[in-house]
Amino acid sequence: MKNNIDIYTQAFASAWNSLDISPIVPLLDDNFHYSSFWVLEEMTTAEQYLDYLKGKFATLRGSGSLVKAEHIPCKDFIILTQDNRNRCGIILTVNDQGLIARADMMPIEFCR
Repeated sequence: MKNNIDIYTQAFASAWNSLDISPIVPLLDDNFHYSSFWVLEEMTTAEQYLDYLKGKFATLRGSGSLVKAEHIPCKDFIILTQDNRNRCGIILTVNDQGLIARADMMPIEFCR
């Protein structure tokens, strides 16, 4: 698989915009890691992250909260906006096998 960052950021944005994990499932390394600036513990497997994300998406659907994910061409991150005010970024790291090895959620100011 070609290491074109846009493939991965578009898939992540699609997952968040549709509140559906299916666009990213085949792109995650089994040893995928996820960290959040706002959470102490890091997730260390794709299965753990996907279970978390399914629950997160279900909560967002049930709350009526509006989430918008923006893909920026040629950048290694997406921008998330919730309810038109809370913004953060998710930076992706792709490994040599062409799979997403990690995602780090952080304040938008840390995304370059």
